[in-house]
Amino acid sequence: MLEVEKRLEIYLLRVISGQEKGPLAFIIALLFCLMEQLYRLIISLRYFFYKTGILQSKELPCKVISIGNITTGGTGKTPLVRFLAGTWQERGLRVLIISRGYKSKGKEAKVIYDGRDLLVEPEEAGDEALMLSQVLPGVPIITGIDRYSAGQLALAEFQPEIILLDDGFQHWQLARDKDLVLIDASNPFGYEHLLPRGLLREPLTALKRADLFLLTKINAVKEEELLQIVKRLKKYNSRAGIFMARYENKALRLYQEEGETQLLAADYLQGKKVLALSGIGNPASFQQSLEECGGEVIHHFIYPDHYQFTDQDIEDILNWPCWKAELTDTERDSEASNKDTEEEAGLEKVDLLVTTEKDLARLKKNMLALLKGKYRLAVLEIEVKIDGEEEFLDCLLQAQGKEVQEGSN
Repeated sequence: MLEVEKRLEIYLLRVISGQEKGPLAFIIALLFCLMEQLYRLIISLRYFFYKTGILQSKELPCKVISIGNITTGGTGKTPLVRFLAGTWQERGLRVLIISRGYKSKGKEAKVIYDGRDLLVEPEEAGDEALMLSQVLPGVPIITGIDRYSAGQLALAEFQPEIILLDDGFQHWQLARDKDLVLIDASNPFGYEHLLPRGLLREPLTALKRADLFLLTKINAVKEEELLQIVKRLKKYNSRAGIFMARYENKALRLYQEEGETQLLAADYLQGKKVLALSGIGNPASFQQSLEECGGEVIHHFIYPDHYQFTDQDIEDILNWPCWKAELTDTERDSEASNKDTEEEAGLEKVDLLVTTEKDLARLKKNMLALLKGKYRLAVLEIEVKIDGEEEFLDCLLQAQGKEVQEGSN
């Protein structure tokens, strides 16, 4: 069933991108155009309600910075939230993250991580919040659909100086001091159409609300294309600053069967045969990262974004026709007699099963144990490199009446 969903998703993406031709594609695109107009009407009404004061954004006394986007799919919000929270915390500021808690259980605002301990079961946290809790000690995380209620809870429990609003551009209950909008340089304008005809969550005119733009994945496009993207952004919003970011392969973290981890250089993948596993917004970008490190991806297990893995999924991965590469001289000696037999059976050698940090957070302990029993399991760690990093950080911290001083904690 999941395989059918994957193929359908790929086909529909080809339709909205204009790659798929023929009568069926034309009919689907026409239907999506009609649905797009209904979606546009809903967005327009919501904007009207806020514009006229029927609905109102409510302010908090601390600085609120929204990190969002205008398209669906992976633009790199979570790695950036991790970078910002970690950087400001290291500089002595009290930082807190409010996440939508996508696919978390429950709708009310709740503290899922107090900076020391996870206060809920992993499946209640949501994958993004769970992953951030594992890499940001000392940074509390709250989830909730109503961002203002989550903000009130944050003030009552932690008195933060800065609240980072993860995926906040379309959520207006909570007023913000800065709206940072991430633009994926490889597909900046979502095929120029609203959902479901394209990938836009709002019309491009909504870009005028942004205070800053951050172009992500700029190493995936040519310089001339970047200049054209900048030109269009300035057309929609001439006052917002524009910064560039690269998402670089930082390291490869190898997970041992006994629970220990080993940190290796990302280029350890050079010449290795790799199985990839991901359930993220932009799986093609993950595979490209593996290949940039020199890995040969022999198969990519692709699941929907925020997907909750099942026992059947793990069984399918374990049953993939391959054999585990030798790790040590001792193992090489013991497995040598089996090598010819497995190759004759048409099984492929696999050096590593590599996944993302977000996907690792969603894998239950028993699933990890099963995977580590057959494969060498590793996570590719990504880091954000921003051109003009200090200026970028200064721009985000500037908000009239709410300046914060680094080292004030």
